Amino acid sequence: MSAPFHSEIISGPYGGTECAAVRFLPCPGGCAGCTRASSFERSHVLVPLTPAEDIALKASDQGVKDVLLLGESVLMWQSAPAFVDLVAHLGELECRVHVETGLREDIDASSEIERSISQFMIRPAIGPTAAVEDVAGRRLKMEAIPTFKRLARGGRAHFLIYAKDLFDVWDTAVFVAAHEIRPELVWVEPQAQRAASVATTKADRARTQRIVDAAVAEGFQITKDEMRHAGDDDGS
Repeated sequence: MSAPFHSEIISGPYGGTECAAVRFLPCPGGCAGCTRASSFERSHVLVPLTPAEDIALKASDQGVKDVLLLGESVLMWQSAPAFVDLVAHLGELECRVHVETGLREDIDASSEIERSISQFMIRPAIGPTAAVEDVAGRRLKMEAIPTFKRLARGGRAHFLIYAKDLFDVWDTAVFVAAHEIRPELVWVEPQAQRAASVATTKADRARTQRIVDAAVAEGFQITKDEMRHAGDDDGS
Protein backbone atom coordinates (compact mmCIF):
# COMPACT_ATOMS: atom_id res chain seq x y z
CA MET A 1 0.00 0.00 0.00
CA SER A 2 1.25 3.47 -0.85
CA ALA A 3 1.89 6.24 1.60
CA PRO A 4 -1.15 8.53 2.03
CA PHE A 5 -1.44 11.43 -0.39
CA HIS A 6 -3.84 14.32 -0.92
CA SER A 7 -6.64 13.68 -3.41
CA GLU A 8 -10.29 14.38 -4.14
CA ILE A 9 -13.33 12.14 -4.55
CA ILE A 10 -14.60 12.78 -8.09
CA SER A 11 -17.94 10.97 -8.20
CA GLY A 12 -21.04 10.07 -6.24
CA PRO A 13 -22.63 11.88 -3.30
CA TYR A 14 -19.21 12.84 -1.92
CA GLY A 15 -17.94 14.16 -5.25
CA GLY A 16 -15.69 17.18 -4.78
CA THR A 17 -14.72 16.15 -1.24
CA GLU A 18 -11.01 16.46 -0.46
CA CYS A 19 -9.51 13.39 1.13
CA ALA A 20 -6.38 11.52 2.13
CA ALA A 21 -5.94 8.63 -0.31
CA VAL A 22 -3.92 5.44 -0.19
CA ARG A 23 -3.39 3.17 -3.18
CA PHE A 24 -3.37 -0.61 -2.82
CA LEU A 25 -0.98 -2.41 -5.14
CA PRO A 26 -1.92 -5.70 -6.83
CA CYS A 27 -1.18 -8.98 -5.10
CA PRO A 28 2.31 -10.35 -5.90
CA GLY A 29 1.15 -13.94 -5.44
CA GLY A 30 3.22 -16.89 -4.34
CA CYS A 31 3.56 -15.86 -0.69
CA ALA A 32 4.31 -18.68 1.74
CA GLY A 33 1.13 -20.07 3.25
CA CYS A 34 -1.21 -18.26 0.85
CA THR A 35 -4.34 -20.32 0.15
CA ARG A 36 -5.71 -18.00 -2.54
CA ALA A 37 -6.24 -19.95 -5.76
CA SER A 38 -5.36 -17.07 -8.06
CA SER A 39 -3.56 -13.74 -7.80
CA PHE A 40 -3.14 -10.79 -10.13
CA GLU A 41 -0.11 -9.11 -11.70
CA ARG A 42 2.52 -11.20 -9.97
CA SER A 43 5.31 -8.84 -11.00
CA HIS A 44 4.16 -6.20 -8.51
CA VAL A 45 5.37 -6.07 -4.95
CA LEU A 46 3.01 -5.25 -2.11
CA VAL A 47 4.13 -2.48 0.23
CA PRO A 48 3.34 -3.18 3.92
CA LEU A 49 0.17 -1.55 5.23
CA THR A 50 0.56 2.04 6.36
CA PRO A 51 -0.64 2.36 9.98
CA ALA A 52 -4.10 3.85 10.43
CA GLU A 53 -2.63 6.58 12.62
CA ASP A 54 -0.39 7.73 9.73
CA ILE A 55 -3.33 7.92 7.35
CA ALA A 56 -5.52 9.70 9.88
CA LEU A 57 -2.67 12.11 10.67
CA LYS A 58 -2.27 12.87 6.97
CA ALA A 59 -6.01 13.55 6.73
CA SER A 60 -5.83 15.75 9.83
CA ASP A 61 -2.87 17.69 8.40
CA GLN A 62 -4.95 18.34 5.30
CA GLY A 63 -7.95 19.39 7.37
CA VAL A 64 -10.11 16.54 6.04
CA LYS A 65 -11.90 13.58 7.60
CA ASP A 66 -12.37 11.44 4.48
CA VAL A 67 -10.04 8.60 3.52
CA LEU A 68 -10.08 6.97 0.07
CA LEU A 69 -8.75 3.43 -0.39
CA LEU A 70 -8.21 2.79 -4.08
CA GLY A 71 -6.83 0.12 -6.37
CA GLU A 72 -8.08 -2.55 -8.76
CA SER A 73 -8.13 -5.22 -6.06
CA VAL A 74 -8.80 -3.48 -2.73
CA LEU A 75 -11.52 -5.92 -1.75
CA MET A 76 -9.30 -8.96 -2.07
CA TRP A 77 -7.79 -7.83 1.27
CA GLN A 78 -11.18 -7.48 3.01
CA SER A 79 -10.71 -10.50 5.26
CA ALA A 80 -7.03 -9.92 6.02
CA PRO A 81 -6.65 -9.06 9.74
CA ALA A 82 -4.36 -6.10 8.96
CA PHE A 83 -6.91 -4.61 6.56
CA VAL A 84 -9.82 -5.18 8.94
CA ASP A 85 -7.86 -3.52 11.75
CA LEU A 86 -6.91 -0.64 9.45
CA VAL A 87 -10.50 0.15 8.47
CA ALA A 88 -11.79 -0.34 12.02
CA HIS A 89 -9.11 1.95 13.44
CA LEU A 90 -9.84 4.65 10.87
CA GLY A 91 -13.46 4.50 12.01
CA GLU A 92 -12.38 4.87 15.63
CA LEU A 93 -10.39 7.94 14.58
CA GLU A 94 -13.63 9.37 13.14
CA CYS A 95 -12.49 9.11 9.54
CA ARG A 96 -15.10 8.46 6.85
CA VAL A 97 -13.75 5.64 4.66
CA HIS A 98 -14.45 5.23 0.93
CA VAL A 99 -13.35 2.49 -1.48
CA GLU A 100 -12.70 2.91 -5.20
CA THR A 101 -11.97 -0.42 -6.84
CA GLY A 102 -12.52 -2.65 -9.85
CA LEU A 103 -15.28 -5.23 -10.17
CA ARG A 104 -12.95 -8.10 -9.27
CA GLU A 105 -14.26 -9.14 -5.87
CA ASP A 106 -17.61 -9.50 -4.15
CA ILE A 107 -18.08 -8.48 -0.54
CA ASP A 108 -17.54 -11.44 1.75
CA ALA A 109 -20.70 -11.98 3.79
CA SER A 110 -18.57 -12.96 6.77
CA SER A 111 -16.48 -9.77 6.73
CA GLU A 112 -17.21 -6.50 8.51
CA ILE A 113 -16.21 -4.40 5.51
CA GLU A 114 -19.72 -3.59 4.30
CA ARG A 115 -20.64 -1.86 7.54
CA SER A 116 -17.32 -0.04 7.77
CA ILE A 117 -17.27 1.70 4.36
CA SER A 118 -19.28 4.86 3.70
CA GLN A 119 -19.24 4.62 -0.10
CA PHE A 120 -18.13 2.05 -2.67
CA MET A 121 -17.03 3.39 -6.08
CA ILE A 122 -16.96 0.41 -8.45
CA ARG A 123 -15.02 0.67 -11.73
CA PRO A 124 -15.99 -2.26 -13.98
CA ALA A 125 -13.53 -2.89 -16.83
CA ILE A 126 -15.94 -2.94 -19.75
CA GLY A 127 -15.66 -2.44 -23.47
CA PRO A 128 -13.99 -4.39 -26.31
CA THR A 129 -10.67 -4.82 -24.45
CA ALA A 130 -12.38 -6.18 -21.34
CA ALA A 131 -13.73 -9.15 -23.30
CA VAL A 132 -10.17 -10.13 -24.22
CA GLU A 133 -8.59 -9.38 -20.85
CA ASP A 134 -11.29 -11.18 -18.90
CA VAL A 135 -10.74 -14.65 -20.38
CA ALA A 136 -9.70 -15.90 -16.93
CA GLY A 137 -12.45 -14.02 -15.12
CA ARG A 138 -9.84 -11.78 -13.55
CA ARG A 139 -11.22 -8.33 -14.30
CA LEU A 140 -15.00 -8.76 -14.08
CA LYS A 141 -16.76 -10.67 -11.32
CA MET A 142 -20.32 -10.56 -12.61
CA GLU A 143 -21.76 -12.31 -9.54
CA ALA A 144 -20.70 -9.29 -7.46
CA ILE A 145 -23.00 -6.91 -9.37
CA PRO A 146 -26.15 -7.69 -7.26
CA THR A 147 -24.24 -6.81 -4.08
CA PHE A 148 -23.26 -3.38 -5.36
CA LYS A 149 -26.68 -2.76 -6.90
CA ARG A 150 -28.17 -3.41 -3.44
CA LEU A 151 -25.71 -1.02 -1.81
CA ALA A 152 -26.37 1.54 -4.55
CA ARG A 153 -30.10 1.48 -3.84
CA GLY A 154 -29.23 2.45 -0.27
CA GLY A 155 -27.00 5.29 -1.47
CA ARG A 156 -23.77 3.54 -0.50
CA ALA A 157 -22.38 2.54 -3.90
CA HIS A 158 -22.18 3.71 -7.49
CA PHE A 159 -20.39 2.75 -10.69
CA LEU A 160 -17.56 4.85 -12.09
CA ILE A 161 -16.55 4.67 -15.76
CA TYR A 162 -13.47 6.24 -17.33
CA ALA A 163 -14.39 7.02 -20.96
CA LYS A 164 -11.80 7.79 -23.65
CA ASP A 165 -14.32 7.98 -26.49
CA LEU A 166 -17.97 7.52 -27.43
CA PHE A 167 -17.50 3.76 -27.75
CA ASP A 168 -16.78 3.57 -24.02
CA VAL A 169 -20.06 5.37 -23.33
CA TRP A 170 -21.99 3.07 -25.65
CA ASP A 171 -20.34 -0.06 -24.21
CA THR A 172 -21.29 1.21 -20.76
CA ALA A 173 -24.90 1.63 -21.87
CA VAL A 174 -24.95 -2.00 -23.06
CA PHE A 175 -23.41 -3.18 -19.79
CA VAL A 176 -25.89 -1.17 -17.70
CA ALA A 177 -28.90 -2.44 -19.68
CA ALA A 178 -27.70 -6.06 -19.57
CA HIS A 179 -27.37 -5.98 -15.78
CA GLU A 180 -30.41 -3.77 -15.13
CA ILE A 181 -28.37 -1.10 -13.38
CA ARG A 182 -30.15 2.22 -12.99
CA PRO A 183 -28.36 4.76 -15.26
CA GLU A 184 -28.32 7.44 -12.57
CA LEU A 185 -26.05 5.19 -10.50
CA VAL A 186 -23.35 5.43 -13.19
CA TRP A 187 -20.80 8.28 -13.24
CA VAL A 188 -18.66 8.99 -16.28
CA GLU A 189 -15.21 10.61 -16.19
CA PRO A 190 -13.91 11.57 -19.68
CA GLN A 191 -10.25 10.68 -20.10
CA ALA A 192 -7.54 12.39 -22.16
CA GLN A 193 -6.24 10.44 -25.15
CA ARG A 194 -2.73 11.66 -24.48
CA ALA A 195 -0.73 12.82 -21.48
CA ALA A 196 -2.01 16.40 -21.70
CA SER A 197 -5.02 17.59 -19.73
CA VAL A 198 -8.52 16.64 -20.88
CA ALA A 199 -9.31 20.27 -21.66
CA THR A 200 -5.98 21.36 -23.17
CA THR A 201 -7.07 22.18 -26.73
CA LYS A 202 -10.26 22.98 -28.59
CA ALA A 203 -10.17 19.51 -30.17
CA ASP A 204 -9.80 17.88 -26.75
CA ARG A 205 -12.61 19.95 -25.33
CA ALA A 206 -14.85 19.14 -28.28
CA ARG A 207 -14.17 15.42 -27.85
CA THR A 208 -14.77 15.68 -24.12
CA GLN A 209 -18.03 17.52 -24.68
CA ARG A 210 -19.22 14.78 -27.06
CA ILE A 211 -18.52 12.20 -24.35
CA VAL A 212 -20.35 14.31 -21.77
CA ASP A 213 -23.35 14.81 -24.09
CA ALA A 214 -23.54 11.09 -24.93
CA ALA A 215 -23.29 10.12 -21.25
CA VAL A 216 -26.01 12.55 -20.23
CA ALA A 217 -28.24 11.28 -23.06
CA GLU A 218 -27.90 7.77 -21.60
CA GLY A 219 -28.96 9.07 -18.19
CA PHE A 220 -25.48 8.82 -16.66
CA GLN A 221 -24.00 11.41 -14.33
CA ILE A 222 -20.77 13.32 -14.91
CA THR A 223 -17.98 13.44 -12.36
CA LYS A 224 -17.47 16.58 -10.32
CA ASP A 225 -14.00 17.02 -11.81
CA GLU A 226 -15.35 17.05 -15.35
CA MET A 227 -18.19 19.39 -14.40
CA ARG A 228 -15.52 22.01 -13.76
CA HIS A 229 -14.10 21.57 -17.29
CA ALA A 230 -17.33 21.23 -19.25
CA GLY A 231 -17.97 24.27 -21.35
CA ASP A 232 -14.58 25.89 -20.64
CA ASP A 233 -13.12 27.65 -23.67
CA ASP A 234 -10.19 29.97 -23.37
CA GLY A 235 -9.80 30.30 -27.12
CA SER A 236 -6.70 28.09 -27.35
